[in-house]
Amino acid sequence: MKRFLAIALCLVSCQVDSGHLSEANDYFVEYLLTHEIAYLDSSYQYLRSEGYLNGEKLDHQNIDLITSVLLYTKKYDELEGLLKADNKLEGYKKDFTLNLTLALKTYKEDSVESRGYILANLKMVKNEIASNPHDSVLWVNYFATRIYLDGKEQTIQEVDSLKSISKTFSDSFYENTLIDFIEEYPKELMFDKIEY
Repeated sequence: MKRFLAIALCLVSCQVDSGHLSEANDYFVEYLLTHEIAYLDSSYQYLRSEGYLNGEKLDHQNIDLITSVLLYTKKYDELEGLLKADNKLEGYKKDFTLNLTLALKTYKEDSVESRGYILANLKMVKNEIASNPHDSVLWVNYFATRIYLDGKEQTIQEVDSLKSISKTFSDSFYENTLIDFIEEYPKELMFDKIEY
């Protein structure tokens, strides 16, 4: 079930036009299923060979797949350059992804700077939630951000606390979506250890 959740989230968020990026998406989904690095490399190579990593083809339909592949392959400099050079995408998703990229990129050299990017994301997602409190994807982003600050165990405790005081979402959402998401948060996107 947990593996299914990760794949379902990817399939929902990686809105890929079947005629253009389905091969890269298929490789990426296969990587999520098997954790075989060859699939992740194939997805990256496909994006590179088809020109999706030069910035000209980045758009709202493919940003999730492209950023996911670059984050999982830890190509932070490439993703940072792509996002900073882009002038078609704006707003929350771009800024949130750029901050996450910079946090992951700088963590080993400067954990204080890295924490600053995570705190900026936390502030950004809280502002978005204030405007859209029923947006479940924003709540997933909020708790993903909390993982970087507090670790998985403490973040799960926060979900439990929210569940006891808020009926915004069903118990199933809290237990089967948020808690499963936190428990299964990809190690590829985590710091080696949380330490500030």
